[in-house]
Amino acid sequence: MSWRNDNAAYSIIYSANTVCDMKSTGIVRRVDVLGRIVIPKELRKMLKINEGDPMEIYVEREEIVLKKYSPLLNSDDLSDGIAQTLATRTGHTVLICDRDSYIAGNGAGVKEIISRRISSAIGKLMSGEKTVVVNQIDGQQPLELTDGENYGFFNEIFMPVKTKNDVLGGIILADKCKDQQITSLDISLTSLSADFLASHF
Repeated sequence: MSWRNDNAAYSIIYSANTVCDMKSTGIVRRVDVLGRIVIPKELRKMLKINEGDPMEIYVEREEIVLKKYSPLLNSDDLSDGIAQTLATRTGHTVLICDRDSYIAGNGAGVKEIISRRISSAIGKLMSGEKTVVVNQIDGQQPLELTDGENYGFFNEIFMPVKTKNDVLGGIILADKCKDQQITSLDISLTSLSADFLASHF
């Protein structure tokens, strides 16, 4: 069964004369002469908004919504289809993440992972554009998928999804059976899937 998170990105909402069920930060910012407003450092850190991150702007009634833009999250059913196909071909669990959280997956254990934030370890691999293969038989430690948790997976591959100019996210192939090692065919299929996904952006 496939799982997808359609609300993985966090939003900052400005409300004009409407009552919203949101937690007030107590922070007020003025719009400058060019129409700009600064998102407070505390919120940028909490929502992992970094300098240069693209933001989408929505208008909903009298609300202005700023949302981190994730090409993978906005790719309709493409990520779902790739996760399902790759899981079928390899027999492993497949997870697809953007730069913040897990957005699609197929296989054992994905339901509890989808929509959770990626671990700092996965974030570092993504930033370094590194492909990593972990096989338990080689004595390697499993990857933390979320901070402090590997969800019982033993053998894994992480492969970044990257365009010419940017890393959009990553594909993780994983298995809870110690004997189900990651093979060269698994690596090739994951690489093809990552390239195919990236080619749409």
